[in-house]
Amino acid sequence: IDTPETVKEGTPVQPWGPEATEYTKQFVRDAGGRIRVEVDGEYADQYGRRLIFVWYGDRLLNEELVRQGLARPKLAYDYSQGKKDLLKRAQREAQSAGRGIWSH
Repeated sequence: IDTPETVKEGTPVQPWGPEATEYTKQFVRDAGGRIRVEVDGEYADQYGRRLIFVWYGDRLLNEELVRQGLARPKLAYDYSQGKKDLLKRAQREAQSAGRGIWSH
């Protein structure tokens, strides 16, 4: 997924970036640190960033961020079609509801 920038050097903080960061921190707090990391396809992008799916029980952080309008799916990477479909559905829901980055 692609969240708005908050810490990229030389780049201003983008709208919805702080909210995406806080949502992620709250997800990990709710999990009490008991998260599961899944690699599905490529492990890292060209910048060395990890391409992972983050689970707490049956909750998928990647999907939740997209559904809340706090991220976009990155469909060009090599991962399962099932997860791509899940993230596309979450994006359509966020767009229809005008959430986050889709609120304008």
